[in-house]
Amino acid sequence: GGANVGPEFSNAEFDSLERLTKIEEGLVERGKTITPSDFMRILTESVINSNRWKKWLLASETGGDFSELSGDRQKWLLQTCSRYVWAQKTVVEARSKLYKNLKNQDMDGEEMVLRRIDKVMEKYIASFNLVDSTAKIEQMLKERFT
Repeated sequence: GGANVGPEFSNAEFDSLERLTKIEEGLVERGKTITPSDFMRILTESVINSNRWKKWLLASETGGDFSELSGDRQKWLLQTCSRYVWAQKTVVEARSKLYKNLKNQDMDGEEMVLRRIDKVMEKYIASFNLVDSTAKIEQMLKERFT
């Protein structure tokens, strides 16, 4: 058996990026001379334009526009569907700009995101008894092929 861990990793990525966007917005409000990345706006547009969010609508929500959904529902759909658009050019560019803006303020946004994902991964490594699995696999391969 296996586990579908991708959605949880993507949710951690989304949550981290949303937090970083709020930090960036705070920098702009405090008068830091940065051009905002508009990351969340671009991510939202990309998710909406992908139409992947429609597959997750409840029966009572079908036929409506994304903007007609409650704020909580919109956020859940963005979080759930962001994994489908992470690699889109506009999203990648906005993310790079977000990281650059934070780096200019001595913050490593990418490292913050990776740490959050790593924390989620650690839960599965422990649950599936995968601690030191890389070393075990390397040893097994060495024994088998030497």
